[in-house]
Amino acid sequence: MPPLTIPPIDPSQPHEVDPQSTPVGQLQDYRTDLAMGDRLVAYEEDLRRAWGSEVPAVPVLKVDYRNPDRTYYVLIGGNILTPPEEEPIPDEVPPAQRAGYEQGRDRARSQNNLKQLVLIMKMFAGENRGHLPGGWLTVFPEYLTDPLICTTPWDEPFTNSYQLLFPGATEEQLEPLGTQAEVPTIIEKRGNPKQIDPRGRNVAFLDGHVEFVKDTEWEAKVGRFLR
Repeated sequence: MPPLTIPPIDPSQPHEVDPQSTPVGQLQDYRTDLAMGDRLVAYEEDLRRAWGSEVPAVPVLKVDYRNPDRTYYVLIGGNILTPPEEEPIPDEVPPAQRAGYEQGRDRARSQNNLKQLVLIMKMFAGENRGHLPGGWLTVFPEYLTDPLICTTPWDEPFTNSYQLLFPGATEEQLEPLGTQAEVPTIIEKRGNPKQIDPRGRNVAFLDGHVEFVKDTEWEAKVGRFLR
């Protein structure tokens, strides 16, 4: 199959691609030689080749303003995105506690990203026979409208900071692994490099809850699912 060139792709109209549409409801017409889960993964891989990225945002222009400091990114298609403003550390926070305050702030922002991503994952599964998406490109823009939530506060904008652990799988297929509260589904690819003890990473679980998993707990709560 030749590589796709313009994302997203409507499999029912290969010569009339609408860049603003997503063929979520038409995946049954795509790669009918594959099972649904494998089809979703193959579709995501084709989109990655088309975008040249793991996240659905390719900036073509960066604009920096001063007073106030704001950065805007112009994307392919003309959309304009700006990263959320960084919450300043209150003056009353003592210098010795400022690093911990900053770490807690960034951890909470990343947890909020994960809560939105796991909700997107659940919404997609609810409309696609229980299957999780193949990745973040598949759910854009019908479910994922803000690509910036794919990036942690400590990574460069438009980095894919979160790994979907079981792309294309169904919740039924994951049942033998444990309860929904035990099965991790999305993880930070790396923790905050500036974090102080305790060290670890945020994780979203199949039931939708998000928690910070310490390095000392990683094998028991996450690592055993990655083998």
